Amino acid sequence: MSEPGPSTRKSDPISQDLPDDVVQALGLDASRRWRPLLVAGLLVLGVGVAFGYRAWGGDSAPVTRWRTATVERGDLTVVVRATGTLQPVDTVQVGAEVSGRVECVNVEPNDPITRGQQLASLETETYENALAQAEAQLHVAQAAVAREQANLTQAQAEEARVLGLKQVVSEQALVSAQAARMRAEADLRAAKAQVDLAQSRVDLSRTNLSKAVIRSPIEGVVLVRNVEPGNTIVASFQAPELFTLATALDAMQLSVDVDEADVGKVAPGQLATFSVDAWPGRVFPATVVRVSLAPTVADNVVTYETLLSVDNSAALLRPGMTGAATVVTGTLSDCSLVPNAALRFHPPQEDAGGFRLRPGPPGPRQRNHASGGAVWVLREGVPTRRAVSTGPTDGEHTQLLSGLEVGDEVIVGTDTQDTP
Repeated sequence: MSEPGPSTRKSDPISQDLPDDVVQALGLDASRRWRPLLVAGLLVLGVGVAFGYRAWGGDSAPVTRWRTATVERGDLTVVVRATGTLQPVDTVQVGAEVSGRVECVNVEPNDPITRGQQLASLETETYENALAQAEAQLHVAQAAVAREQANLTQAQAEEARVLGLKQVVSEQALVSAQAARMRAEADLRAAKAQVDLAQSRVDLSRTNLSKAVIRSPIEGVVLVRNVEPGNTIVASFQAPELFTLATALDAMQLSVDVDEADVGKVAPGQLATFSVDAWPGRVFPATVVRVSLAPTVADNVVTYETLLSVDNSAALLRPGMTGAATVVTGTLSDCSLVPNAALRFHPPQEDAGGFRLRPGPPGPRQRNHASGGAVWVLREGVPTRRAVSTGPTDGEHTQLLSGLEVGDEVIVGTDTQDTP
């Protein structure tokens, strides 16, 4: 291997101060001495490029993009929404008015029934014996009446005889005959009263005997049965509830709780629709029949019970189902409509996306049924607040009275994206 010449040593700043034997030992000949410098320079350059990329836009920055909707014209159906429970038109709790052991039960839940149909019966021996005893007492009272009638007849005859001998009998004998006749009349009236009393006891015994047979007071269906043969019923201060009956379920009622803010819009005769979880996607018609005047207060929330008549001729609905009702309270034609999302929208702080808000004219933020509020529109790409006047709402759109024109774009939300 030849040693590097003087010219090579002078052009290499790293090896020019090293002895020749060190240069040869390290292998830093003239053809390879520049490579470590080149590698170091490339590393420095890469670090600088990476730092500059991150410092001058290499990382994505969040940019707020506005979602907008258009103010348009259309028809608005004003509705009131409420939830409630389906129930029969009429429900009757049937109990036992007399005590005794249940002898038989003749119906099952869901059985159709007619008015006067026998539902169950109690053992009747006690009431039959009571009736027989009352009838015997009635016969005794009737016999007493006959006896007193005979006594009265005798007293009247004696009085007549004394009156015929008035010229020869004493005044005392005449008074005694009259008093005997009056006592006989009083005894007869008392005996007849005893007959009436005995007759009432007979009637009561017969009534108790008839009540041992429990009959349906309505035509409909059996909802609940709470008695079994062999049960002992004690009817003391309150009649035990043995059956729950309902009128025919081809017609039902939906009882909903209407909020106090909406109750002024609901009136009998208005049309409504409702849905139940048992039949998803299906809508049932209904009609408002009554709005209660009495409030219901729960957790400081005031509602009013409203009854809706329901046609259940298809037998799809059952008592106790929860219904979500929509009552149509009015219709507006060809009016300006703004989405409710625009009335509820409020832009985030400007440091979230680097934009600056334009406050616009003052005005309160919109709530569901307020007459005034505010929306946000884009002016040269900047959110600008606009005060508006609004009317009724259907839950998705609200009537716009003033503040914007048809075709104006309003902000309904934001989408934050990253820019490359």
